Amino acid sequence: MKTYVVKAGGSGNLVETEAVHKIEWLAYRRLRFDPSYLEGLIEGLRGVASSAKVAFVPGGMGAFLFLDLAESAGVRGEALDRIGIDVVNLNGLLARSAFAENGISVFPELVEPGEMLAAALEVSQVVVVKACKGYLSTDALAAAAAVSLPGSELLIFKKGVPVYHVGFERPTEVLEWKITELKERAKAFGERPGANSILDAQCLEIVEQGQVEVSLVDSSALRCLAEVFARKSSVPHSRVILG
Repeated sequence: MKTYVVKAGGSGNLVETEAVHKIEWLAYRRLRFDPSYLEGLIEGLRGVASSAKVAFVPGGMGAFLFLDLAESAGVRGEALDRIGIDVVNLNGLLARSAFAENGISVFPELVEPGEMLAAALEVSQVVVVKACKGYLSTDALAAAAAVSLPGSELLIFKKGVPVYHVGFERPTEVLEWKITELKERAKAFGERPGANSILDAQCLEIVEQGQVEVSLVDSSALRCLAEVFARKSSVPHSRVILG
């Protein structure tokens, strides 16, 4: 049974509703996390229950709100990193609970990349990966998880793939990315989390060193993981070419 590392659930799921509030300071209630990504993921996991193992890496959904607030208050360094890690793990706990409540065979604890991740997947269909110190992004965390699961494939779900906006003069479709191209783009954007909408430098370094098979996939395809895993050409995606 093949193993896949699935990363999904970034801050692109924070959406503004059309709700209107008479009291001005209640305007924040227009903001909601779109639950459709979790609903789609649960549906997708059910569809591969007997055919695949999945290490799920939650994105940093909403993390930028806490990080911006912390930075404005002078929080820096390790303390700032800890806040980001805690937000990711909160998203992970939420996802793990949702999987369990919906009948998905999920490991009862979040597990860091490493030998324990492979062991946990031997007893459960799904394991939620735990964020930990040393990774600058959830994409890098996902790459590390893939390295610790030899033979696995890394699928990073992002909205709008294979059409890209940041760094382009106009929306541009890219079906294949050479890793050298991605590294140049990452260098230009720097290492601040969220600055690069494709893949950051640390993630790319882990992917290259571990020779990880990786694709970027449109978030709408979470509902049809079976088709994604079967490499159906109809699924919107971009492949990353190593070497």
